[in-house]
Amino acid sequence: MRKLSFLAIAALLWAATARPALADDPLAGAYASTFIDVRSSFLDSPTYTTSTGAVLTGDCTFTKAERALYVEQPVEHGNGAITVNVPYDELNCGGQHAAGIADTEIGYERALVHTAYSRFSLSATGIVPGTGSNADPAVSYGQFGAQLGVRETLTYRAFAHYGWIDAAVGARGYTGAPAPRLLASTAVGYAMSRGVSLVERFSMTQSLGAGNAAVTSNPTIATRYDAQQLESGVTVALRPGVSAYISELVVLGGRNYGLGRTFNVAVWLHG
Repeated sequence: MRKLSFLAIAALLWAATARPALADDPLAGAYASTFIDVRSSFLDSPTYTTSTGAVLTGDCTFTKAERALYVEQPVEHGNGAITVNVPYDELNCGGQHAAGIADTEIGYERALVHTAYSRFSLSATGIVPGTGSNADPAVSYGQFGAQLGVRETLTYRAFAHYGWIDAAVGARGYTGAPAPRLLASTAVGYAMSRGVSLVERFSMTQSLGAGNAAVTSNPTIATRYDAQQLESGVTVALRPGVSAYISELVVLGGRNYGLGRTFNVAVWLHG
């Protein structure tokens, strides 16, 4: 798959993956309808970065196939939303295999300032450990955690269609070994037509010390890592309320983290 490079990204800052406003219209409400994202992704990571940023080839090619369900349900007459993200991972590294539910995230997002074209929100997320924390490769940290963050969503009009900018930053901590970290992202989208939108998203994770720096057989959940990633995608409306999303995510760099590409296919359901 050729990388889609269609929008330049201004620098940014990740809070867990969050749905941007739909691009065809201004923000009609803070959280106007239920949103469901059913996603399947595949990561292939033959190399990894060390604590100094050096790139090394692993003893085996690490792969992760993930199927995830994300739901965003409006509450408080659309002024807030409850979010749930449940991923199921299948991991392989050489002859080692593990599968199970990864960390589940349950959150609440509240719009503090809302206009027809912008929304500023606060969010709080609880992290419930999944299964397989003792497996090799490990599926989950096996530790409870929490995240607090802020998010700004803007829509804009360019030529005949609308686009959107979605930026978020958060701080995450765990009860055990994983290091606390900053997560941030900035996404830019543009509706090429009423049925097709292009999306470019830059995200990053910055550890704040602590934790063991060793790269595990699942390099995506090392207890302390930094990563910068770029995701390029396209959404296609299949019918009213149903869209398909296809993207490619590339790890640009980092420390104590696996390098590779992730391909995503998802179905978005929204009212």
